[in-house]
Amino acid sequence: MIRSILRMGLVLPVLALCVPGTAAAFQTVSPQALYQEALVAEQAVGDLATAIDLYERVARMSGNNRSLAAQALVRAAGAYEKLESTQAGALYAEVLRRYPEQTEWVSVAEARLGALQLGAPPAGSRRTDVSATLDPILSAYCVTCHNASTRTAGLALSELNTADVSEEPALWENVLGRLRSGTMPPADTARPDAGTRRRVVTTLELALDQAYPSQGMRQRVSDPDLASRLSGLIWAAPPDAELIDAARQGRLRDPRVLEQQVRRMLGDPRSVALVEGFFEQWLSPIGNLDAERYAAVDPALRQAFRQETRLFIGSQLREDRPAMELWTADYSFLNDRLAEHYGIAGVDGARFRRVDLPSATRGGLLGHGSFLLTTAPVTRTSPTSRGRASLMNFFGERAPDPPPGVAPMPEVERPGRSRLADHLVNPGCAGCHRIFDPLGLALENFDATGRWRTTDQGAPIDASGAFVDGTAYLGPEQFRAALTGYKDAFMTHAAKSLLAYALGRDMPRGEPYPYEMPTVRAIVRESAAADYRWASMLLGVVRSDLFQTEEIIP
Repeated sequence: MIRSILRMGLVLPVLALCVPGTAAAFQTVSPQALYQEALVAEQAVGDLATAIDLYERVARMSGNNRSLAAQALVRAAGAYEKLESTQAGALYAEVLRRYPEQTEWVSVAEARLGALQLGAPPAGSRRTDVSATLDPILSAYCVTCHNASTRTAGLALSELNTADVSEEPALWENVLGRLRSGTMPPADTARPDAGTRRRVVTTLELALDQAYPSQGMRQRVSDPDLASRLSGLIWAAPPDAELIDAARQGRLRDPRVLEQQVRRMLGDPRSVALVEGFFEQWLSPIGNLDAERYAAVDPALRQAFRQETRLFIGSQLREDRPAMELWTADYSFLNDRLAEHYGIAGVDGARFRRVDLPSATRGGLLGHGSFLLTTAPVTRTSPTSRGRASLMNFFGERAPDPPPGVAPMPEVERPGRSRLADHLVNPGCAGCHRIFDPLGLALENFDATGRWRTTDQGAPIDASGAFVDGTAYLGPEQFRAALTGYKDAFMTHAAKSLLAYALGRDMPRGEPYPYEMPTVRAIVRESAAADYRWASMLLGVVRSDLFQTEEIIP
């Protein structure tokens, strides 16, 4: 409940601006809320003219809040810079003249004014040339499909300016994600080797980190507010006495103190709120297990599925395990009912306890009944549904909807692999299904409710498959092992999702805006030294300027 209130407190002031009303009603909007709307227009929508108008309106409405007025004018000047307007210099000069006591914004204005006078480019536009690395790669592997004539997937890579990725950073972020996950170039086409692909990914990451305007104009929240944000994120509750004391003493921003508090809070039973509020929505839709579609499944079994996953993720947090163990862990939490369903002996009684799995076939979330049930139609398995879920949950790649006019597959009594052959008949379907159907086929040994099987309708199950880049696997054990080769894709997806949740964006579809991706990459890089453990990931989020400053865009 408190988590919802915290999120509503961030969203409602901005949404109020979207409601049509009288001029008098518009005047009731606070300058700070108007400033946040300007940030949305500038950073998320790219409507610079509207952003400038709103920033200048904030400056006029701010009254005694001279810090906000100066900040708004600096932002407006930065937007003018993007438009290459001479008005930028005039506004920076106005900040120096009207707000000399606002030293933080005066220093920014002085630096940018000096840069403009020297003819320097806008902040953030340096080192954005990737042409030397990308031009040969795009020519060899990409523009055959993505050119001005074919525009496959609506994309003409041949028209992009590789000499300055800051011109279309959102599009380049999308390209980067596809390269990192290995889903581009498509299957059955020429592909760069692994070393070349890594070099291209690194080059694009470094260039995109430079492609966005400087975010160094943010006003930090107070220490008590930071304590509230921290406790709302991890506990969905107000801060306790220890956290309040650290904030009152001004110690919460000390990196060592902040780390100690994050680790303490993750180890507290109240961190189950993070499991329920974030993980259950993000990775496994177990909150839907009570839906009417599962009425035919034993309610006690459905509850056991939910409890297994909740206890498992909670243990990952409290023990600060590496994030990849969500997929590779060799243990779970079972009681007698669930152990019997899974065919695991030696578990007696209704109490859930940690159990080392006797076989590597069922490990991590991919072996949980919660995942396997909610990605199946109950009466049978669905390799397509499970493959799409694996693509989203691990790689962060949303599979597109079927093309218009494509009828759903008829319900036929055939094993999963033979049913999927129909997907390859239609060229409009085959391209996507070649990506995610094999991911679901790797899990065909699990029936719709997660029981292990070796046949389907009397036919032996073939659980072999391959990723788009040709990496092959046979069954769930090899599939999970192969997933570890795409750790960068998952860690980026995890950092994106955790940051979006911390900023109050609705899950599971909440994502950072493109200009926030340098922060995501910094979180991933910094947590790598700690083997991507959850405390290090969470520390990267709460230490970020995006989390610690006032203007949070919903």
